[in-house]
Amino acid sequence: MIELIPALLVESRDEFETKVRAIESFAPLAQIDVIDGSWLTGETWADADDIGEIISTLRYELHLMVANPIEHLEAWTELPSLKRVIFHVETATQPKQVIEAIRYHGWDVGVALNPETPTSLVRELGQYVDEVMFMTVKPGASGRPFEHGVLKKIAELSEYDPRLIIGVDGAISAETLALCFDAGVTRARVNSSLFGTGLSAANAWAALQKVAQHL
Repeated sequence: MIELIPALLVESRDEFETKVRAIESFAPLAQIDVIDGSWLTGETWADADDIGEIISTLRYELHLMVANPIEHLEAWTELPSLKRVIFHVETATQPKQVIEAIRYHGWDVGVALNPETPTSLVRELGQYVDEVMFMTVKPGASGRPFEHGVLKKIAELSEYDPRLIIGVDGAISAETLALCFDAGVTRARVNSSLFGTGLSAANAWAALQKVAQHL
């Protein structure tokens, strides 16, 4: 079985709230994608104070696609529904310092890596984090193609540390879920296959869950 998590990569508060209302009846937790232009091109909307004003049963995790992840943490300390923070190993010269800073605030920690990044950069971090998340697309926007070469890296890390929670983010669909599961994935973020199919979010989620629960 793979745990599914909706990913919210949005441009405005209105878009964020619309998507929250679309998923809060069936999803316990959602990912907030944070891009500020410092590391990737473009920006997303992710205002912690405004999100705190949107009353919902949802809990959240942050996916920090930023150059200085530690600098972003303080803004989120007043959001009690925040449970996990994921940062990119490529942005951290001292990843253990980032891990400690996130832990200080009581959040779970995930470390992410891009498709081209060698797994050697995260292999020894597994004992310090709650999850390693592989990007299965080039990050920065939804709708990009699935990077099949990442599957081999996932399988290698899963074999190296079978206890590790391995997640994926990017181009996750009913078809790619099975490939990821076979490689060792137990957690997957979904965006385009949830919000961009022409189906309601609830119907798209049900179709994805039917696959995820039978893996």
